[in-house]
Amino acid sequence: MSLKLPTRGRMTSGFKKKISTETEADGWTLSSVFRLFAPQSIFRTMQSLKPLHWLVVIAVLVGAFFRIYNSSETVQFLGDQGRDALIVSRMFKELDPVFIGPVTSVGNMYLGPLYYYFMLPFLMLSYPSPMGPVWAVIGLSIVTIFLMYCWGSKMIGERGAVVAAWLIAFSATIVEYSRFSWNPNPTPLVMLAMVYATFLAVRKNVWYWVVVFGLFGILIQLHYLTLITAGGAGVVWLLTAWEKRNDRRALSKLGLATGAGIAVVVLLMLPLILFDIRYDFLNAQAFLKLF
Repeated sequence: MSLKLPTRGRMTSGFKKKISTETEADGWTLSSVFRLFAPQSIFRTMQSLKPLHWLVVIAVLVGAFFRIYNSSETVQFLGDQGRDALIVSRMFKELDPVFIGPVTSVGNMYLGPLYYYFMLPFLMLSYPSPMGPVWAVIGLSIVTIFLMYCWGSKMIGERGAVVAAWLIAFSATIVEYSRFSWNPNPTPLVMLAMVYATFLAVRKNVWYWVVVFGLFGILIQLHYLTLITAGGAGVVWLLTAWEKRNDRRALSKLGLATGAGIAVVVLLMLPLILFDIRYDFLNAQAFLKLF
């Protein structure tokens, strides 16, 4: 008994037909994906941009130039940056994980280690040069300009979002702090995300409160002053709870989302909590001494 195999041409045509059928069923084809990145498509996209969109493009490009230009020659590398680079380099050279982050300038407390784990892959790529985390911070700052417009347009309208994007693109302070690696420097992006998540929690779905809590858990590992964001988010949460006070089902859903959010914060802070338990609540005691 012999098997008759189809010719190569038939196999190829059948394979192409199968792919075309499957992709068309999903609403797209392989050829349409390739056409999306063709020069003609890019040119048509540029022609279709509104004047406000061009203002955003200019803000992103000029903001990126301010952040990138001559950064490797003028990067700030002081005691904090040297300490962080040494700690993170030991993490991948000696496989030595850390449970605490940088020490605060007030109160002799330790932040969580999240920023060190953010630095880790970028320092590994650039080692022994410390520029890897610097480029990562620059990248986050450029993304923040674009997201300020994208998320801001949904919260305050396109015109207000364009103004906000320009302000953050050309702010001398933000530009300065986006050109070197330091644990508070990603704060603008995370805080913007927290504001947008709070907006979505009020307007769309209460389960976005889990995202709000998670972003708060990230913020408090970047700098202790970000604790003030709990005040703003807390007021919005209280107003939401008051609005839903007569709807038991909605109030219960809000309570579940809040409980899940608190669990996320605890999970994010777990390394620091374990450190505190191991060393007689050193951090907690230092925090209480502030008051």
